[in-house]
Amino acid sequence: MLTRNIAKSLKGFWPVSDRIIVTTLSSKPFDTNIIQVYAPTTDHDDTEVEAFYEELDKTLQQLKSTNIKIIMGDFNAKVGARRIGNTVGSHGLGEINERGEMLVGWCQENDLVVANTWFENHPRRKWTWISPGDKYRNQIDYVLIQSRFRNAVLSAKTMPGADCGSDHNPVVCKVHAILKALKKPKHQMKYNLKALNKDPDLRNKFTIEVKNKFEALEASTAEERQWEILKDSIEKAADENIPKQPKREHKKWRTQSILDEMALRRKAKQDPSRYKSIDQEIKKMCNEAKEEWINGQCKEIEDCKKQAMHTCTKRSMTLPARKGQLKVHV
Repeated sequence: MLTRNIAKSLKGFWPVSDRIIVTTLSSKPFDTNIIQVYAPTTDHDDTEVEAFYEELDKTLQQLKSTNIKIIMGDFNAKVGARRIGNTVGSHGLGEINERGEMLVGWCQENDLVVANTWFENHPRRKWTWISPGDKYRNQIDYVLIQSRFRNAVLSAKTMPGADCGSDHNPVVCKVHAILKALKKPKHQMKYNLKALNKDPDLRNKFTIEVKNKFEALEASTAEERQWEILKDSIEKAADENIPKQPKREHKKWRTQSILDEMALRRKAKQDPSRYKSIDQEIKKMCNEAKEEWINGQCKEIEDCKKQAMHTCTKRSMTLPARKGQLKVHV
């Protein structure tokens, strides 16, 4: 998810697999690649983990070498609280495990640093995952960045109070980067052509204005210039006479009752059993509301289809012969 301001700098995204996705943002002095990952859990064997890092290597190789690269997500690994060269800082959590050693080795090969181990924080601002029953709290989610850009990271910590419906806490990093907003193509105003078809007076008025402007053209005017004048005449006549197409309201299926339940879930953050119960209820309500919204959209499409078929049938009831007599009744 991107904020609206950051979305203005979005150049594109690339789903690599069900575990890796790449986003490119326009920024100065170089573009920024954000790579979101989800590494295999401890239930998977080492061959799957190695395949994951190989795929991640191929992804990095296909990106511009000059770009700023931020790799973040759930690595299902513990790098520990001991400093390891310039890769891992001394403000991690716990002890390094085997998967953590694999992650550190991969970071060293690609000259990356684990950003959220370099900032001193309270332990509750370090752990990113809580086990079922709150038996363990580990740091397994990380933000990685190239060592040459490590000073661009101003802070990194977890947000234990965030209500995101997950047993993970989001890791928040402040990164100094100058994003460039991409120029969007100029939005063309849409006219309500249905009003033009339904209102004969409006249609005649529009036709007369365009005709008058066109007839005022001199024969000596160059063809290219004639086209520009005709185009401007049509647009001006349309602006003055044809009503604009109203903006479509994007109907959202999220109801107020769902928002209320989400507020309750947020307050129940410290009670895992109640939190889980409310979370399940929210998911159920979301599924029902979404299905109801989709059914409403389908009904609206079906009604439009029936209306179009009815109009088409009315127009094709009779086919005249050449002399004006009715030839075929449909």
